[in-house]
Amino acid sequence: MWQFRNLILFLYIAGVILSRFLLTKSVSFADMWLALGLILGWFLPMVDHLIYCVTYPHELTVTRVNEMVKAKNFWGVWELLRSTAGERNKLVLHGVVVQSVFWVFSLWVVTSSRNGVGVGLVLGALLNLLVWDWSNLTRGSWANIFWQIKRTILLREAKWTFVIFSLIFGYLTFAAFWR
Repeated sequence: MWQFRNLILFLYIAGVILSRFLLTKSVSFADMWLALGLILGWFLPMVDHLIYCVTYPHELTVTRVNEMVKAKNFWGVWELLRSTAGERNKLVLHGVVVQSVFWVFSLWVVTSSRNGVGVGLVLGALLNLLVWDWSNLTRGSWANIFWQIKRTILLREAKWTFVIFSLIFGYLTFAAFWR
């Protein structure tokens, strides 16, 4: 799954840069800053796994992470968190409530900022969250996203939520593309 998600990021960056090249007949330095922001933004939602370690210190994975941090094995921490990411289902930043706020914030950032790194940071984070949302939906575990809502979310409601998120992402890509 990890390689598939990285492939999506690579194809998105390549598509944005190629599209801008075809229209402007050149690749500017701003495009490279946008690509850098996309890569950094892609890893931004990973912070949620660290927040989880602080929020749920009693879990086995978190205990193993704490031992690795004490041993200063930070690469081991990264590998452990990445390999056990599917075990954590109450991630704060991945929840639909925080995501909704982030989507609104992203509309503001992309439509009002001329900074390529900032726009790329927001788009990269949104792309990561969107891929995570759709992968959870296809696996039938959309409750991982709606855990903050205290009622059962129907499949139809989850699909509509992700369709709306996808449409907003398409608009933000278009807005960033024509800035």
